Amino acid sequence: MANSTKKFFTDPQRVTSAIKTKIVVEYFKSWASILWGVVKSNNRPHLRYVDLFAGTGKIDGVKSTPLLIMEHVISKPELAESVGALLNDLNSDHIKQLEENLKALPGYETLKRPPRTRTGPVDEKLVDIFTKSNNVPSFSFIDPFGYKGLTLPLVKALVSGFGSDLVLFFSFDSINRAVSNKLVKEHMNALFGQKRAERLHAVAKGMRPDEREELLIEAFIEAVTEDLGYEYVIPYVFEKEDKDRTSHYLIFISKHSRGFNIMKDIMYKESQDKTQGIAKFGYVRQVNAEKTPLLHLMNTPLSDFGRQLCADYAGRSLSRKALRDDFDKHYPRNRFVNKNWRDVLSELEQEGKITCKPPRLERKVQKGEVTFGENTVVTFPAEEKK
Repeated sequence: MANSTKKFFTDPQRVTSAIKTKIVVEYFKSWASILWGVVKSNNRPHLRYVDLFAGTGKIDGVKSTPLLIMEHVISKPELAESVGALLNDLNSDHIKQLEENLKALPGYETLKRPPRTRTGPVDEKLVDIFTKSNNVPSFSFIDPFGYKGLTLPLVKALVSGFGSDLVLFFSFDSINRAVSNKLVKEHMNALFGQKRAERLHAVAKGMRPDEREELLIEAFIEAVTEDLGYEYVIPYVFEKEDKDRTSHYLIFISKHSRGFNIMKDIMYKESQDKTQGIAKFGYVRQVNAEKTPLLHLMNTPLSDFGRQLCADYAGRSLSRKALRDDFDKHYPRNRFVNKNWRDVLSELEQEGKITCKPPRLERKVQKGEVTFGENTVVTFPAEEKK
């Protein structure tokens, strides 16, 4: 195995790796619970977990994503009967060790569909297999070293089936270097689409690093949402552990708003940078806020959100749930979680900018805070005529 790959699997598990694993595993738990409720009445209920760069299942002796997910499957009798897994890695030594680690899990023998392992590249042949077998709801994780194997056709194949969601590792550092390198043009074409990749190659060279980062991540999200039609995408950013610079992104892709909102809540809990309670999804050190405290204080996303709601919904009355559902339809990739909705509406109510039924004084108090239930009706005053 290559030295860099070998070093990764024997180094102490870094904070970023632990967060990445936690996000993926926590989402799988929610996804499996929901989809089990859908397929349990089938003659042979079947769900699937796919990990295309599975590694050995451990990092320095610590269980990583495939082992933790299969451990959860074993712990739930209904999942042990219904969940199958396809675990792939290019390195045969990794797969051999992964198989040993899987079989060492307590209760492994209870799995009715033992994990299938595969040694091989993530290529067009594998994409074709997934395209033809997308009738099983699947949760997939793509975590390559770099970008080789990560393509739009692969994303399309893994998410196209009913109930199928995907989390992928977007190696910004590697892709940022590659987008200007003609030698890897075919890889960039497969990742962004040919026309988009050519445009990126033409304009990225003269841009500032922050502009370039925004351009690349937005280009990939555009490819997923516009070319593939998968509307619900969330990027979670990771900074380098020793530098104030982006290393990579974890990107969630779904066709359904329910999964999107669940993942937002999970990523919110794992985000450090929150201003007025609204998160920049990511593992971001607080260096920027410390360097520019005045600029940080001037950033008021919750207040801005409140002003937007008052403008967009002037003269309307909706329950909190109906309000959020309607807002999500118009702004499907917004970053607001349940807590943000409760906070912004409570703030608007206290400022007299909205009225609520039941009003604040008639609602329950929990843990010292006035509740704001989903059925609370919110009325926005009509805009005054000028």
